[in-house]
Amino acid sequence: MSTTPPVSAAQILDTRRALQREQLLAGLKAVRSGEETPVAQVVTEPPPTTTPVEPAAAPEPAQPKADPTPEPAAPPAEPVDPPGMAAVRKAEQHARRQIADERARMQAEFDSQKSAWQTRLDKAAELESKLSGARTDPLAAMAALGFTEADYEAVGRALYAASPEGRKDPNHAAAAAKALEKRSQETKMEKLERELTEFRAEQTKREKAAADQANTQRFLGSVTKAAGDKTHAKIALDRDPDAAHQRLIEIAQRLYVDSGPEGARDVPTPDEVVKAYESQRADEIKGVLAELAALGIDPATFGKPKPAVVPPPVVAPTPTAPIAAVTPATVAAPPPVPIPTAPPSRDEVLAQLAKMRSVG
Repeated sequence: MSTTPPVSAAQILDTRRALQREQLLAGLKAVRSGEETPVAQVVTEPPPTTTPVEPAAAPEPAQPKADPTPEPAAPPAEPVDPPGMAAVRKAEQHARRQIADERARMQAEFDSQKSAWQTRLDKAAELESKLSGARTDPLAAMAALGFTEADYEAVGRALYAASPEGRKDPNHAAAAAKALEKRSQETKMEKLERELTEFRAEQTKREKAAADQANTQRFLGSVTKAAGDKTHAKIALDRDPDAAHQRLIEIAQRLYVDSGPEGARDVPTPDEVVKAYESQRADEIKGVLAELAALGIDPATFGKPKPAVVPPPVVAPTPTAPIAAVTPATVAAPPPVPIPTAPPSRDEVLAQLAKMRSVG
């Protein structure tokens, strides 16, 4: 009796895997060829063997393949503000600005008051420090209380009269009171003298200012006479006296400073001031004309009316053609000839140039 050699588990697994591979290849070939036989029906179970084999794990059910490109979600609809919300927002912003301004104002007031109180606290601390050391430095304490060297005699008499030795003689108290009263009167007199000195200084300052103003007006009057009739200074004085006076004063001050070192300067004459004004004004006009030329504007023709257009002569009809009755209504009136106006002045040209600059 022959015996069959035992089959190992590894051989069984190899045989089973080879069979499954062949069945899978066959099923794949059938699918490619268009047959209806699915792969699940082609794969069959392996034949049973004599050796028990551990049951294979059940295959996991196939999961549906997810779509790699999902459809984009629709954008959310923009929220729609209810009616009147814009006005509410505007009012809220205005209220917030007002609150911020009020907070800033209150903070500024608080900082100012804090600074003032800090100054007072510093002075009080300094006074307290000097008063605490009054026993070792009485003069510093008296100075902190506002006493000066002129008060020491009267204060010394009052202190001695209040001492045990000074109280023995009542005359010391009377002398101290008299000295304090005298010092009070002297303090009042010093205050009045100081106020009088300040008043006199202020009065002198006002008188000097009035005298300077009078001298300036007289000088400007002399400059106006020296300007003549056909000068730029005369034109400026007629049109805007205040601005012209200010400019003439500036020129006079410049000439005075340029005349030499301090202490050896000469006041310019009216003729010198007018001459300097005319030279400065001429330079300004040259600069304006150069700028007009750069802009392509000719001051000689700027603002002037264009020449009148002469209408063509009326040609009489030929004799062969019937001549229609000519009436005043049928004859075209020539266009009106514009009346020439005076050319613009230099100031008008400058005004037009300033307007072009502002527009450009």
